[in-house]
Amino acid sequence: MPHRRKCTVRNCCFCVSLYCGSILVSFYTIMSGLLNAATLTDELIFRKYSSTDEWIKWFNILHVCLMIGAAVLLLVAVMTNHKLSMLIWMGLFVVHIIAYYIAFHAMVNVRNPFFGNTLSAAIYVCVILLTLAIDIFCLIVVYSRYNELKNPHDFISKCVDHN
Repeated sequence: MPHRRKCTVRNCCFCVSLYCGSILVSFYTIMSGLLNAATLTDELIFRKYSSTDEWIKWFNILHVCLMIGAAVLLLVAVMTNHKLSMLIWMGLFVVHIIAYYIAFHAMVNVRNPFFGNTLSAAIYVCVILLTLAIDIFCLIVVYSRYNELKNPHDFISKCVDHN
């Protein structure tokens, strides 16, 4: 189907197979979950000295659990070639993107006291846009791996002769 080819890539980063790329995406998801756990600790320290909303702590805890659980699910799914688990991971990752970039960054960090000047706000926005682009690329890599497993005939090289 031609519409599937528009949303897929043949390799991850032009040189790594989709299998290895999906494993790298699962490790990236674990690392981002652990990084969010570190920011949760930082937020708890910040809360000791300044007041923040109570729901932010619970949002971060839920988000960390979601990310680490999704990463483990993806790692198992890639290793076992289980397509349904990859679909579940993609759904969880879309929930992460919506919750993290819209709910957390747009609503909470607008009131961030560390935005004293325009340069720090611009750097913050650039970092958020970069991580959003990486997250979307990760979603495309896993979707491509899912399509590769679901439709292997679409990913066979044209120069290979099949009888």
